[in-house]
Amino acid sequence: MSAALDAGTTVTIDAEDHTTADAALRIAGSLRSRFPSVGTVVQAALRRTESDVRALAVPGTRVRLCKARTPSRSPRRSMPGTMSTSPTRAACAS
Repeated sequence: MSAALDAGTTVTIDAEDHTTADAALRIAGSLRSRFPSVGTVVQAALRRTESDVRALAVPGTRVRLCKARTPSRSPRRSMPGTMSTSPTRAACAS
């Protein structure tokens, strides 16, 4: 983090993969408490995304929704029609 700050850039934690999202979000939260500029990327097609984004949405936080190139391998974790994620994007934007 110090190297990124020294270089004048930011760090973004990737929490797109449903198998590692919990750990990535914990790391991002821990880093954000010391470095508010830390951003997080979440996959728009996951069922959990709206609640993750709501938890991340605090002033000054960078959150990016990523549309997966391929549907999640776990149908229980993905929303139906994962290639069309506009309902999730709309819910997260509100």
